[in-house]
Amino acid sequence: MWTGAPQWQIEGLRRLEIPEDMQKQHGFAPLGAADSPVKRAILGENVARLYGFRRDAELGKPGDRLAALKADYEKAGGGRSNAPLRLRHRPHAPERRAAVTAGWEARRDRWESR
Repeated sequence: MWTGAPQWQIEGLRRLEIPEDMQKQHGFAPLGAADSPVKRAILGENVARLYGFRRDAELGKPGDRLAALKADYEKAGGGRSNAPLRLRHRPHAPERRAAVTAGWEARRDRWESR
């Protein structure tokens, strides 16, 4: 059963090192520091496989929508904008509102007459 983030396992792998006697006996290379290329490759390749990422996939094609949004963001200075969202709110037209209200009143009258 999955019980949350595997952070403790990731940290354990980053601290892991093959003992020197095993390195000599079996010809293993040392795994290196916590941020060594070997440990990054182990973690990165496993995640890529689990999530179905293709290693040869092209990232950030110049013409994609995300690249255009990023360019607009950087052109605007890259800062946070506190401008309010401009949501479209179109209230009911008066004739529509009258028809809806009349329908409610008709239903209320029918309900009250029971």
